[in-house]
Amino acid sequence: MIGYACGDAIMHNPDFTGYGTTASADRAVLDGGLAMAWTAVGLATDEEQRGRLLTRLAERGSLDG
Repeated sequence: MIGYACGDAIMHNPDFTGYGTTASADRAVLDGGLAMAWTAVGLATDEEQRGRLLTRLAERGSLDG
C-alpha cells in the first residue's frame, strides 16, 4: 500500500484525483515501486525462496513457454 497527502478527500472521487498529480503522490509511487523492486531482488537472490517460487510457478503452469 502506498499513501500520499490528500487532505480530507475521499479516495476515488474527483477531489482525491487532483491530489494524484502532486509531488507527494509522485514520491509515493516511486517509493512503492522501489519497495517492490527490492522485494523482487531479495526473492531472486535468496536460493531457497527462488527455488520455492519457481516450483510454485511450474506447478501452476506459469513457466510454460
